[in-house]
Amino acid sequence: MNGVPRAVTVHGLEDALAAAAAAAAVPAPLTLMSAPAAGVYAGAGWFAALIAAVRAAHPGIEVQATLDCGAGFGAVLAALRAGHKQLIFTGPPDQTATLTALAAAQNATIACSRPPSLDLRPCRDKVTACRVWLADGRLPA
Repeated sequence: MNGVPRAVTVHGLEDALAAAAAAAAVPAPLTLMSAPAAGVYAGAGWFAALIAAVRAAHPGIEVQATLDCGAGFGAVLAALRAGHKQLIFTGPPDQTATLTALAAAQNATIACSRPPSLDLRPCRDKVTACRVWLADGRLPA
């Protein structure tokens, strides 16, 4: 798996806990990624609370978190203030440069596009889908 945990896109606590349960069963490290632009409509505080709940429920697994802020400049600023370290920003290049410099000063990173991930929204059996994805990178049919 080349050292980079496979990302799972989550839409709420149920999704995040299913992904964590699968990661514990595999076992595998886990990157939980918010839905596109969730930093704008749900906020940095919501995502921080979700990640904290997952870590409390599954203390034995390594959980990384990526908050997608879409083109929301202010959402990225709020996420940095909240302590998020991995962000996605799809806004204009001049804003990206400004935010990247601010993030670097806080040991945070900003990606300009979403990496491949398993989106749990359409999955009926979320835990099984995550197990397959985390174990060998196959997406559910």
